[in-house]
Amino acid sequence: MPSYSMTRRPRRNPLALLGAFVGRSLRVLVRWRAVWLLLLTSLLLTGCVKYDVGVNFDSPQGGTLVQQVRLDERIGNATAQQWLDGLTRRARQLEGSARRSGDRALEITLPFDNGRDLNRKFNAFFEPSDSINGLFSALPDVTAQFALRQNNWIFWVRNRLVYDLDLRSLGVTGPQGNVIVSPGSLVDLDFRLTTPGGARPIVTAPGAIAPQVEQDGRQLLWHLKAGQINHLEAVFWMANPVAFGALLIVAIAFGGWYLRYRVLPAPSATPPSAPEPQS
Repeated sequence: MPSYSMTRRPRRNPLALLGAFVGRSLRVLVRWRAVWLLLLTSLLLTGCVKYDVGVNFDSPQGGTLVQQVRLDERIGNATAQQWLDGLTRRARQLEGSARRSGDRALEITLPFDNGRDLNRKFNAFFEPSDSINGLFSALPDVTAQFALRQNNWIFWVRNRLVYDLDLRSLGVTGPQGNVIVSPGSLVDLDFRLTTPGGARPIVTAPGAIAPQVEQDGRQLLWHLKAGQINHLEAVFWMANPVAFGALLIVAIAFGGWYLRYRVLPAPSATPPSAPEPQS
């Protein structure tokens, strides 16, 4: 009768099995901790902040930068007031004004004199600050760069607006580069450009977003997307009132000269006769 050698498999300690299972679970949780954090944040704070930024041009020499902020009731009152107070102080430092419309809504107006002044105030206002970003201290930082380039063509000014906003740090991407979790529901960000004669959007650059055209083409509205690079670009033309004013002065001066020497009769060159002496 053949003999079989049976090897007895050693019994593993149940505590060791439990420890291995817990270890693997913790490693998975640590690996996906950002996903769980953003999921929890999105569920608890959906639609908490609505931020609308608008650049309004009246002429090449000036306009206003208008921002409208609205906070939801789910944000603590102390945190909301601290954040709105920080925005108000920053607006006043940049020679602007802030008006409260309720306890959780704020409208900020920053006037600018030209393109250079707009670049300075826009980038200075959105520069990272502890008081401004305190509401989002748990979220990663974002990078942004705003630039308005103006070229004077004598009677017309060509304006090119470029706004790059990198919001990839606000989203968690998968292995294929797709966004798995995006806190777009946490913050609703809009950017508006309003010009007298309308603007033409440019969507050829990587990450470019196509805007909505409103007010018969005079306003472009971009909905910024979290978890990706947002490239906003538009070109618009505006009449140069200084050049047209100078042309009007030259036309008036030429018209006066033409009437004086070409239309009206020339003054008589004969001197008046002297009165005869009385005898």
